[in-house]
Amino acid sequence: MQEPVRSVDEFGDHIVGCKGVLPMRTKLWHDPLVQVWHMLAQMAGLSCGKGVSSLMLHSGKRPDVVLFQHLFDVRTVAGADPHYFCAAALNPGHGAVWDAARKNEAWLNQTRL
Repeated sequence: MQEPVRSVDEFGDHIVGCKGVLPMRTKLWHDPLVQVWHMLAQMAGLSCGKGVSSLMLHSGKRPDVVLFQHLFDVRTVAGADPHYFCAAALNPGHGAVWDAARKNEAWLNQTRL
């Protein structure tokens, strides 16, 4: 899917959605969230892993956190994404649901192999 053209905006959503700042977003936002989820699982005494690379046999995908046989992938969402901006303004959480569906599409075929 080709990324839509994003303009700089007063709410800062450009920095969240722009592929040019993906490494910074990953380091400052995504990775700390993964660390917290992994730490919480460890504190609860659960068997868990983080960024396990050997689970997806036919793909380079690495789930962010693995608990038992369940795979979890952290997703960060830009609130003003043009794909769901209007619906998100009317329905709190719509952007997160929309993005989770895209993430599921990307992972489900790999988990069924």
